[in-house]
Amino acid sequence: MPNEYQPLVTPPAERNEPALWFAFHRGEMLIVQSEDEAQLPCCLDLSELGLSTVRSLYLGTYGGKHCYVSELEHANALPDGHELQGLRALFGNVDETLAALAGRAFQIMEWDRNHQYCSRCGTPTEARREERSRACPKCKYTTYPPISPAIMVLITRGREILLEQSRTIDASPEESNDYDVFISYAHEEFTWVYENVFVPLKDARTADGRKLEIFFDTSSIRVGSGWQDKISLAIDGSRFIVPVYSETYFKRPYCRFEIKRAHRKWIMADESSRCVLPVMRGKPVILATVDDIQAVSIDEQPGLVAEIIAKILAGLEPKPLATPAQGASTT
Repeated sequence: MPNEYQPLVTPPAERNEPALWFAFHRGEMLIVQSEDEAQLPCCLDLSELGLSTVRSLYLGTYGGKHCYVSELEHANALPDGHELQGLRALFGNVDETLAALAGRAFQIMEWDRNHQYCSRCGTPTEARREERSRACPKCKYTTYPPISPAIMVLITRGREILLEQSRTIDASPEESNDYDVFISYAHEEFTWVYENVFVPLKDARTADGRKLEIFFDTSSIRVGSGWQDKISLAIDGSRFIVPVYSETYFKRPYCRFEIKRAHRKWIMADESSRCVLPVMRGKPVILATVDDIQAVSIDEQPGLVAEIIAKILAGLEPKPLATPAQGASTT
């Protein structure tokens, strides 16, 4: 299989061919971003790119290439064409195995960084070559990367099995919402979206003075989470979705995933409670599968965000109780 991952601990004796590098700085990973997809740096050593590292660990092979994870010393001057992105941004932008491996690589690096000293006696630990572990030369205590086991239980009744209904698959628009608003946007436009969309929403108040519960990027997603499930649950559990359309937005696979999920929720909602309220920058080519959602350019309608906030606040007001018709019996 071309994209098969083979976990290994012992690195090759010599680095005589380019390797793939999972290089992290403060939770973000270095990628080479092309117009269509993200790629990992591929070189003999990160020093070739002018980057210095705090630590590097061998991971094994992916697609026949050796892989390493490294912690960058700083990110002051990244090479041309390279950028740092959060793990969430990789979802849908790279091969699924590679995205999962990126999360695993980060966990291994964090484990190594946090276990440089023995938790029992404080002696500096040493990495073992034959297995993924760090051992204390003084008290012999050994630590390994943590694992999170899961137990699956099958409950049967005759020829029937018990299944749980998942909100990720069949979310009902009538169930209670975890968030008032989900903001979907391209990471490259963070500053504009933060200042022009997130801040006005954050400052808004409902009729009873309550602040809006907003799902906005990494403030709601943590490194190592199941990205697809987390995003799906957040969209399904939001009363309104505000996607920020742009040329960049529709080029990002994770944005396309979010708007398709939002469109599904929009289809399920009735005419009186349309829940997807786009903010469009410029005149991008809208994805054909979601072009039935009405979108207006903020360039042509500067007060668009204020109008959207007004619709959201109105939609969050409690619906008045129906009163019986005059002359109808109330017994």
